Amino acid sequence: RRVFLRESFRSRPEVVDAVNAVFGCLMSKGLGELDYDERAALRAGLEHPGVVPVPELVLVPAPGAEEGEERPDKTAVEAAQAARMMRRLVEGGAIAGSTLTLDVAFKRSVTVNGLTLDQTVESLCTTPARLLGLTDSVGSLETGKLADLVVVDSTSYDLVAVMHRGRWVLGGDRFPTVKSA
Repeated sequence: RRVFLRESFRSRPEVVDAVNAVFGCLMSKGLGELDYDERAALRAGLEHPGVVPVPELVLVPAPGAEEGEERPDKTAVEAAQAARMMRRLVEGGAIAGSTLTLDVAFKRSVTVNGLTLDQTVESLCTTPARLLGLTDSVGSLETGKLADLVVVDSTSYDLVAVMHRGRWVLGGDRFPTVKSA
């Protein structure tokens, strides 16, 4: 069976349209070895119901572009840019993430990827906080930090409860309320 990549992108149609617009401006026989026309354009392979986000194109300048300079690892440069953008969102009060919820990521990390519980907590909590430069307020359970918790069942890893900024927002009736002194 053949899979035509140009018709199988899982990104939202709005994102695919934005990519097509950029490629249409950039690519030609002289650059990219093809004229980017309707036949070459990408096609969204899935529909995504719900709120339609506005696509944003971010150009990341590559340090070391001058002749003779050592170029840094492309992935590291992109990861640093993504971290800066996420930090801006978090500082603005947004919860940064994707459609993959923390409880599902936790369950997959343990049951599918084979990570230990300690490795899973490190990869989902501590490391993102460190990369975003937010370890003073999130990423671990410590006095003075924001109380954001996702509670999962100890055997099935199914979601039990969620606490955001010290308030139960889901399933909190299962736990006693603790009054501060």
